[in-house]
Amino acid sequence: MRIDTDALKAIYQTVPALASKTFVSIAPHGTALPYAVLHPSDGRDSQERVSGPRVTRHPRFTAHIFGATGEQVQALADLVKPKLVVNGRGIVLSVAGWKNKPVWYEAPVPIQVDWEGPEPVAFHVAEIGWTSDPD
Repeated sequence: MRIDTDALKAIYQTVPALASKTFVSIAPHGTALPYAVLHPSDGRDSQERVSGPRVTRHPRFTAHIFGATGEQVQALADLVKPKLVVNGRGIVLSVAGWKNKPVWYEAPVPIQVDWEGPEPVAFHVAEIGWTSDPD
């Protein structure tokens, strides 16, 4: 799972505002906005074809972009998505030892606001994943 996380994190870090502020599951306390947090999951493993590989992986991620305003998180999401989906087709992430299929990207909910802290924080939620066979 770590190699998949590193591959996706590298994409997020190509956005200058997130270059040093993309974290896995927990952002350090006091991190200044904006920043991104990736929540990895192994997904489910399957055997897609009887004659195919024994393990087809389905890595999945829930990704959050946090910002001071809805406009800020929209702008950052608008910079991240085209790095994952180019001309309507998902990119293929390079992960050693695995032959990946194109990435899929979904933003299933509207921008949310967390009102619990001292200042409101807006955040964007994306779900990202792909299918992966042994190389």
